[in-house]
Amino acid sequence: MTTDPRPSPQPPSDGMDLIEAEARMGEPRMAKNDQPLDAQARAEIIQAVNLHKTDAGTTNRQIAKQISRSEGVVSAVLTGTYRGKTDAVLRELDQMLQDARKRAKAPKRGSFVRIQLAKEIYSVAETAVRLNTIGVVYGPAGCGKTITLRAIAAERRNSAYLVIDDTWSRGALAEALAAEIGVAQRSARTSRNIAKINTRLRGSNRLILIDEAQHLDKEGLNMLRQIHDETEVPMLWGGTPSLYDLLMDGKGDRKRGATIYSRVGIIHDLTERATDRGQPLYTVDDVCRVFDSMQLRVHGGGKPIRLSADAKDWLFRVANLITTGGDDGGLRVCVNAIRVAVYAHQTQTELAKTGVLTAAMLWRMNRQLLGVGIAKDLKAQADLARKAAG
Repeated sequence: MTTDPRPSPQPPSDGMDLIEAEARMGEPRMAKNDQPLDAQARAEIIQAVNLHKTDAGTTNRQIAKQISRSEGVVSAVLTGTYRGKTDAVLRELDQMLQDARKRAKAPKRGSFVRIQLAKEIYSVAETAVRLNTIGVVYGPAGCGKTITLRAIAAERRNSAYLVIDDTWSRGALAEALAAEIGVAQRSARTSRNIAKINTRLRGSNRLILIDEAQHLDKEGLNMLRQIHDETEVPMLWGGTPSLYDLLMDGKGDRKRGATIYSRVGIIHDLTERATDRGQPLYTVDDVCRVFDSMQLRVHGGGKPIRLSADAKDWLFRVANLITTGGDDGGLRVCVNAIRVAVYAHQTQTELAKTGVLTAAMLWRMNRQLLGVGIAKDLKAQADLARKAAG
């Protein structure tokens, strides 16, 4: 992997104290104790809940789910007709409101950015659609498959997007796919669900997007292959490298799965550029575009947060660690690192004054999020860079 030769900074002190300090801010207005609430406090909470419903467009049923109460209890408390322990419910509602306010102020993940890796997934999807075939993309967890598959599904309104659960049987897969494509009356029998799926999909040319496909077993893959054969709908399967291993298992042996492999029209390893061509999987510009999509601002001031030069370098290195053979690194790790660092530093340090997120701030959160493995990998890169420079 080709990287910028500048050395990474050494991590400063542990950042857990910053996280603890930030977590203590905005404590619920009313401690959970046995003291009864007065009339004014009750009225304030009820008013706040009603305002929250209006602003967030939420319902009593959704609020009830958040506090593990029934819709009837919430409705009765808000209208003053509840005959149970009203104060207990009001305290739960107050905590729910405080949590909602904290989430609203917390750093967001950002929107989808069509970086080079995403363009490659789009190209495989387009090929699958044009050739009415099955496309497969695979790469390590956290590289950007899921967010891209969701973006494709959102843009292609007639597509279907399904995330595979590793506990699903063949029957559960058929039922989930039937529900996703709009089969209204599903059956308890798998064969009937498959027949209804085929009827619904035949001649539709709908793109079927399967995420986390590595969790499928051979029966599940064969079921999808059979649906493709019957309906000729294009499919795109995304997963980790173990998906490729699953497809290759039995290649050349018809009894062990060659029929699955032979139906795949295009297979793409998302890390091929980095592993075979020696190019970084992500560029500094990719990292900066993802950061910009998060639209982060200094807490309370509205000033946009910027990345320092060494922070860009640090994130570039972390993103590209994903091609070194382990599960460390990737864009997802970068986004999580940025969110935790901004959250921990937003009111306590120089970030609030300067609006600049530095590598030192990111490093400080290392043990809380990134783990020792990434720290060792980055330090090894820095040592090599220093030796090469000197």
